[in-house]
Amino acid sequence: MCYYEDTRRSVPKCDSSDVRECTSQLSPNDFDIFTQFFNHGDSMCYYRESREWQERVDQSVRQLEDATEQTVSLL
Repeated sequence: MCYYEDTRRSVPKCDSSDVRECTSQLSPNDFDIFTQFFNHGDSMCYYRESREWQERVDQSVRQLEDATEQTVSLL
C-alpha cells in the first residue's frame, strides 16, 4: 500500500477475503500493479523458503560431519 500512498493514489479497500471479488473492483492499471506486486511477493517467498531449506540442509550436513568425526575418534 505504500506505493499507492507514495504516488498519491487512492488505496483500494476491500473487506472480502475473496481475491477475485476484490480485484474485480480494480481499474486495469491498478490490477496490473496488484499483479506485479503479487508475483514479486510470491517470488520473494519462494526465495526465502529456498534459503531456509538450504540452511537446514547445511546444518544437517555439519551435524553428520561432526558425528562422523566422533565415531572415527572412538575407533
